[in-house]
Amino acid sequence: MTNRPSRGGPDRPSEAPGPEPHAYTLPPGEASGGQFDYRSFEERLDGLVALESSRISTPRGASQWEQPAVDGPVRRATLDLRALPRDDAAFSLRELGGFTVLTVRGRINETFPGSQIGAKLRGRIVFDLTEVDRVTSFGVRSWLQMLDEAVIDEAYICRASPAVVHQITMMRSFCGPARIVSILAPYACGACGAEFGVSYHALEDRAVLLGRSPLRVSCPGCDQPVGMDEDPWVFFGLDEQLVAHVPSDLAAVIQDLAEAPRHAPIEKSMNGSTTAIQFHGNITAATRFQHAFQGLEGEVSLDLRSARDLTADGLMALLGRLHRLPRDVTSVTIEGATVPLIQALLTDRPALVGVRSVTTVAVHASGQRRNVTIDLEREGAALRRGDPLELELPWSAAETTIEGLPLLKRAALVLSGSSASAGAPVGPRLTLLWRLAVVLGVGAVGFGAVVVGFGLLLSAIPLVLGRLSGDEAPMIVADGRWSTGGVLPPGWVEVPVIEEGDQLMLAGRAIAPTVEEAARLARLDAAGYLMEELVRRSEIDGGIKPPPSRESPAWELVLARFVDTTSSTLPMVRSEEAARRVGDQIEVVARYSVPLEQLEALALAPGRSASFKGITVTQAPVWLEPGLIVTKTESYIKEIRPGARLEWIGSRAVDTLEAFEAATRSEWRHLPAGKTLYLIFEQDGGDATLPLSKPRRALLPAPDARPALLQAP
Repeated sequence: MTNRPSRGGPDRPSEAPGPEPHAYTLPPGEASGGQFDYRSFEERLDGLVALESSRISTPRGASQWEQPAVDGPVRRATLDLRALPRDDAAFSLRELGGFTVLTVRGRINETFPGSQIGAKLRGRIVFDLTEVDRVTSFGVRSWLQMLDEAVIDEAYICRASPAVVHQITMMRSFCGPARIVSILAPYACGACGAEFGVSYHALEDRAVLLGRSPLRVSCPGCDQPVGMDEDPWVFFGLDEQLVAHVPSDLAAVIQDLAEAPRHAPIEKSMNGSTTAIQFHGNITAATRFQHAFQGLEGEVSLDLRSARDLTADGLMALLGRLHRLPRDVTSVTIEGATVPLIQALLTDRPALVGVRSVTTVAVHASGQRRNVTIDLEREGAALRRGDPLELELPWSAAETTIEGLPLLKRAALVLSGSSASAGAPVGPRLTLLWRLAVVLGVGAVGFGAVVVGFGLLLSAIPLVLGRLSGDEAPMIVADGRWSTGGVLPPGWVEVPVIEEGDQLMLAGRAIAPTVEEAARLARLDAAGYLMEELVRRSEIDGGIKPPPSRESPAWELVLARFVDTTSSTLPMVRSEEAARRVGDQIEVVARYSVPLEQLEALALAPGRSASFKGITVTQAPVWLEPGLIVTKTESYIKEIRPGARLEWIGSRAVDTLEAFEAATRSEWRHLPAGKTLYLIFEQDGGDATLPLSKPRRALLPAPDARPALLQAP
């Protein structure tokens, strides 16, 4: 790491002769006892501070380079860093203009054949490292082995990716005898979330690199000014490794390499026994999915992390292909699934399909945005517990909102991973029954009979209720009499809901063939009282539907959703129980406690809402699907009614009030005048769209007859 220069020494910039800058001379009149001139003192002190700051910030040797004069953001060629390949590194060697060019793409790790490559490197070498995604500690060892085996006359590094630059700044020997011609500096747009690299040349950008003064560039996504996403004193600490001269034949090779890497819309490769399919650009209905899925067998990985956009019609086309997989495919794992894709998979999950990671947006309290990829396997436990996620962000977790977080929690429970065996029907409703069929040895035909016999609806509910019993102790069942003694149940059964101190006590009752099933259903009965009590304590705005009555056919599904949503935030602890045998059935009564403080915290309170352009929304209560519900609309809005569910603001999915406020603030601010922002709702079983046009600036006469420029609202 390059240290900051000292203030003295031969490289200290020359100064005009004058008084010692650290000596302060009193203005006339003060030396003879006049009143002290504070304003004059502060002005001169500011001058001294500015002079000293300029000395400290000027690195050694930088004074010979003229600093570029840049008034605003500059436009430069950029590289989408999200498109970097993330598989094990692939390499190629070719002869070009008297040089051997080594191109490396992907992740340099323990699989990188350093010694094998080094044996082929002789003479003049150019390292093209534009698409190196990461260098692991084992990869560093393999890279150094390559340099040891190589016989190098001269070597140059072109377009070193951020991962390579990080290694060079930490380990000078990583360069070996090579000198750096150009690097890619990382940039991240806080407005649209784009992540891209900007090229800096060792000669053309010498002043910028030595001065540790990165350029502000225009974002390729939204044209907003963006600063470098690294500490320049660390990232630009490459002074000793920068090339001092570029020979003409090397310049010709660099020109040949100058074009950004080009990728086909779909790239297929083998990574061990897995067929990896990587998508680039936009995924639409016109994407050649047939080419991607043709001839697949065994394990398949679909990588969407490099895709710029997954349109609605592209999503439907992709789902259609996932439902019609070739018969030889045993599993499909999706990397970088978008939030809309997760939503679709939770509703209609194709067999054999699992999700390893999700790409979404992290929003800072200031409105800045970052694209993040969340590994469901690594972060699954934290998602289920509601703990902060370990993400590479420059903000604290308290200042960050993750878009689609409720969906990610469900995805971690249901979609994480892929099918364990070929032909096994996979899905949140069928997994348990499939395992039962395997244990019984009835095979796929028997599995079909099990599904038909119990019904899809009935099989879904026990899966949710299976977590109701938790780790509670088993009940002792008495024959004919209650386990508590006598023929009458405990008196608390007659009062199913009552407050006792700081606890809400709930009683449930059920009868079933086994004690385990009866206990589970009794807990469910008590959970029903808990849901009703929560509704009673909530102030429900217009548009929020209360849960159905216990007699309604929809009661069980709504209750199952409520239990699934509140299992961690509103835990029910069993405090008392009793059981008895009635014929061939077991009857169970059980009493549970819930902290009143947690119940009140979960109840809907007035004011927990947000508004934008005549639409007021609130968080859906726990007995409804997670999301935002419209509670009020202004009279001039005819398209949307209270009760509609808001799903999209422009290109951003929203399901929390925090995401709503961040999206409306950002999307409207960056919307050009005269353009339209679309809000998409689910209403009456279909989609409804509300277009909001941003007025152009109008020039109107002011009261004094002079023109006045009125800003758009």
